[in-house]
Amino acid sequence: MSKIRNLIDEQTWKSQLGDQFARLWRHDLGSVYFWRISSNAIFVADVDGKRHFLRLNLAEERSLPEVEAEVRLLLALHDSSFRAAQPVPSLAGRWIETAEWNGDVYHAVLFEGMPGEHPDDENLTEAQCLRWGKELGRLHKELAAIPPATVNGRGDWSLDLANMRKLLFRESAAIRSALDAAASEMEQVCRIQPAALIHFDFEMDNLLWQGTLVSAIDFDDCRIYPPGADIEYAIRSLRKSDASEASQQIQAFLDGYAATSPYPVPLQQELALFRQWHRLYLLATSHREMDLPEDAPRVSWQSSLELKFAALAQKLRSEIVDHSAS
Repeated sequence: MSKIRNLIDEQTWKSQLGDQFARLWRHDLGSVYFWRISSNAIFVADVDGKRHFLRLNLAEERSLPEVEAEVRLLLALHDSSFRAAQPVPSLAGRWIETAEWNGDVYHAVLFEGMPGEHPDDENLTEAQCLRWGKELGRLHKELAAIPPATVNGRGDWSLDLANMRKLLFRESAAIRSALDAAASEMEQVCRIQPAALIHFDFEMDNLLWQGTLVSAIDFDDCRIYPPGADIEYAIRSLRKSDASEASQQIQAFLDGYAATSPYPVPLQQELALFRQWHRLYLLATSHREMDLPEDAPRVSWQSSLELKFAALAQKLRSEIVDHSAS
């Protein structure tokens, strides 16, 4: 993603890269601006005055089959009761446009903008948490009904495990041992509750609330996991707040989930496993994000980001080891 970040004019938030790909869709001229960057780059692009979002992925970081599987999933959800941001066909009638820019190949998708706002997860009421859990349960019910062939190409926890082993092989024996233990527990969980398609990031920044209507975005990380992992990854932000308040919010979320999901609510031991797994996943991700040659030139934002990831990695190591010792 650093390749894309370096193509953004931070004074105007404009980019020739964004303009070049936006031309492949009908849009309002002059409306394309850089929005944010994480595992992908997002540009705002208005269509008839309505906000849309243009997403770019480097082909070397996300394969075409992965993007195709995501689009098939979203189209399958279109006729369901669950509200998910839909892709928009290009001028050529394609959902995905693949093209080269300055020697790099990118996959681009334009998504409709969804109405609503992102609630502040630090001030959620129990009623909101109950609704949040119900929405995740409803999504799991819809995902479970999608034919397996529709989602061929999505990753799963065993593929993530293989990647984590590659990225964490230089970590301490304690970290590698923690990964082995978590992998063994995941296998046991999957024997009891088979893995299924989950969102993987059902947090507030991926949900838009408009009154009683809730819409979801960012399905690009959907993968095959034990369904309970989606619960833990959704509510992890709640665990940072006051312990007693968080306990009530989490219970409300679980009650909502139980009311609509086809899957049982996981045991606390399983949620603890998913927390540990996520720490290991984030630690591996930090290795990938910091994987720049030592002699490679860096702009200011790259140096700052490296420091941020280094601090996160150290915090994760401590939490992983503490969990293993408990």
